[in-house]
Amino acid sequence: MVISLTSWAVPDESSEAESLYRISTWLLAPDSNSDETARGVRYLKLAADSGYEPAARLYAQKLESGEGVSKDEAAARRYFAVAASKGDAASQLAFASMLMGGRGGELDEAGAFYWRSQAAAQGDPAGQFQLAYHLLLGIGCAKEPSFAAFWLRLSAEQGYRTAQVALGGLYRRGYGVPVDLDESLSWYEKAARQGHEDAIRIVGEMRRKP
Repeated sequence: MVISLTSWAVPDESSEAESLYRISTWLLAPDSNSDETARGVRYLKLAADSGYEPAARLYAQKLESGEGVSKDEAAARRYFAVAASKGDAASQLAFASMLMGGRGGELDEAGAFYWRSQAAAQGDPAGQFQLAYHLLLGIGCAKEPSFAAFWLRLSAEQGYRTAQVALGGLYRRGYGVPVDLDESLSWYEKAARQGHEDAIRIVGEMRRKP
C-alpha cells in the first residue's frame, strides 16, 4: 500500500489536519507494513497536535494501550484532554477515568466529576451513570442522592442496564427516592431482560417474597 499526501484526494474544504487524519487511518490499516504504520502514526500525531478531535482521541487511545506506539499514559492523558475539550463524550469519559485512577498524572476526583458531568450533559448514558456514582458516594463533589437518582433515571431510560440495576436499588432501599418496591422491581426486570446476572437474581428474590 503506497499513500502520499500529494496523491490523496480530499475535498477542497477539508482541513490539513483532517486530511492527515484520513491518511493516517489508511496507513494504520491491519494489513499495513511497518513503514506504513510508522508514517501513519506520524501523520496521526501531526493531526492530533493541531487539535483535531478525532485524531487526538485515536492517538490518545494508542498511547494508552501501546498499540503501534510506546505506551505512555501521561501523553495519553494530555491528548484525551484535547479531545475532551472539543466536546467528545467518549474522550471526556476516558480522560475522567485517567483522572479518577491517577493514571498518567495525579489523582483528580473533582476533575473526573467535572468531565463526567460534561459527558452526562450531552446525553451519554455511561456518563450519566458515572456522574450518578460520584453524587451517590460524594466523590469529588458533595453527596446528593436525589440528584444521583435523577441522572440514573436518564441513563436507565436509555437502556443502560447498570443504571437500571442501580436505580432499582435506590427504590428498593429508599435512598434519594421514596421506597417503591414496584418501581424497584420494574427497573430490575428491565436489566434482567438484558441479561444482567445480579438483576436476574434480585428479580427472583423479590418475586419469591410474599
